[in-house]
Amino acid sequence: MDAETLKIFQRAIEEGVTSAAWPLFIVAVLSAGVGGFFGSYLKKKGEDAATRENFDEVLKQLRAQTKATEEIKQEFESMQMQQAFLRDLYASAIREYSSKQAHALRQAYLLLFEPLSASLDVAERDFEARAAMAVQLVMQPLREHLGILDKATVGKIYSVQNELLDMKGKPADERVRRKLKFFSQTDSAIEYVKADQIAFRLGLITKSLESKAEGTHD
Repeated sequence: MDAETLKIFQRAIEEGVTSAAWPLFIVAVLSAGVGGFFGSYLKKKGEDAATRENFDEVLKQLRAQTKATEEIKQEFESMQMQQAFLRDLYASAIREYSSKQAHALRQAYLLLFEPLSASLDVAERDFEARAAMAVQLVMQPLREHLGILDKATVGKIYSVQNELLDMKGKPADERVRRKLKFFSQTDSAIEYVKADQIAFRLGLITKSLESKAEGTHD
């Protein structure tokens, strides 16, 4: 009860039952009660409105976050598909290169030291001509697939080419002495250009077949 209402009440007591202050007191009390009710009601309505606004804002943020998450997921899945496509593309090209390069390396040795076993007819060619053919044969697969190969593979094949070039013009006895060395060099290169070895060096796989085999023995 506020001070003004209290004064009206005191006046009504002093003047008695017939005091004109009683109606004023009753009106004041009722007004205070109604005012309090409406005040509480309006306050509650305001709180509800604020709650709804907060909920709407949270819901809006949640929807935006969900949309962003879906977009990231779709982008990630798209990247995975692209990576899988590139791996398949590389794998196919690497297998093709590996097969061609291994054949070329084996034929290069045969052209020089066992020409009758070579796939090419070189019966009438001398050593120098066969060496030139061997160089072309060894380098052709590399030129065709250079864009997909690692530097180590390229370096390995160039070392074979350099050995072939170095044997040109050498006397027959020296070429014979270098036969075993060249066989070992080409045989090593054949192992080096296996598809899984290249894929491992390029980072397309985490382990080569050779690594897995070594791990089995541990």
